[in-house]
Amino acid sequence: MSDQRGRSTTAVHGVPHRRAEWSPVAPSIVQSATFVNPVGSDEHILYAGYGNTPSQVALAKKYAALEGAEDAIFVASGMAATALAHLAVLRPGDHLIASRWIYGGTQRLFDEELARFGITITYVTPDEPRLWRKSVRKETRAVFVETPTNPLLRVLDLGPILKVAKEFGLALLVDGTFASPINFRPLEHGADVVITSATKYLNGHSDAIAGAVAGSASAQCQRSRGGSLGDDPEMDREGALPGTRVASRPRGRGTGAGRLRRHGRAAARGRHPGGRTVSVPASGRGPRAQSRRGREPDLGAAHHLARPSLARAARSARLSGWVRAAELRD
Repeated sequence: MSDQRGRSTTAVHGVPHRRAEWSPVAPSIVQSATFVNPVGSDEHILYAGYGNTPSQVALAKKYAALEGAEDAIFVASGMAATALAHLAVLRPGDHLIASRWIYGGTQRLFDEELARFGITITYVTPDEPRLWRKSVRKETRAVFVETPTNPLLRVLDLGPILKVAKEFGLALLVDGTFASPINFRPLEHGADVVITSATKYLNGHSDAIAGAVAGSASAQCQRSRGGSLGDDPEMDREGALPGTRVASRPRGRGTGAGRLRRHGRAAARGRHPGGRTVSVPASGRGPRAQSRRGREPDLGAAHHLARPSLARAARSARLSGWVRAAELRD
């Protein structure tokens, strides 16, 4: 029988498996940071700092299933996930092509931290597809984008970007935080690595900070990184999520599908009295401004979806109208 599980079921149960009788439905939380490891073993030691304790591994497997990934890692924050993903791909002297429409903290990481390692970055305006190809150099190793973007919810058409990444053997890294895997799985659209700030929709309760990285074993990713996400835990998993914060992750993930459906219904009715313009990942019509009384006219989409390809991207990513970003008047 084929697997007919939807994403909401996967969010709750993860990878299908038979449970032993009398086993707990809620996963046990192992808070120990260190473990008794066998003397003389060739296996990696269990250590919370490497992200390979039973609780951390169970959480990562469920998230990987939700993203449709082969492996995943949870770390201490969304920015830790962004740093981890890029440091796994890039080496001193490498070149990164990045979308210009990205979170300010990510741009600071690129400009101030990666630059210290001799890594150069070229920023591309995503709505000019020809610039992706023109920006490729001999030293280019990866491409990074956000979709939807933080905070204006611009939706990118990954097609032209993926075409360039495949042609030149580049790893494609996508931050899909503002969609969550309930609405959008970047790996299904050709990405090699997906990054998320689990502080947002994966947690959903505003009481914990975490980040996650999930990946495939595609040829481009293997060539750029020289290995999978989990090859060397001592290098790859520093900054791993501690056991005390692992405890809250299953709660947020399991309720994700229901919460996001409510987000969508609320966004469809949403209006803000101080709003000037509203960005809506939707059908491709132009932007509308709210009236001074706060009444919202017919909102088709944000200005960034005026191109049909971007509107199709929003629909294929299940993003149509489910969330809005308001630009407030001064």
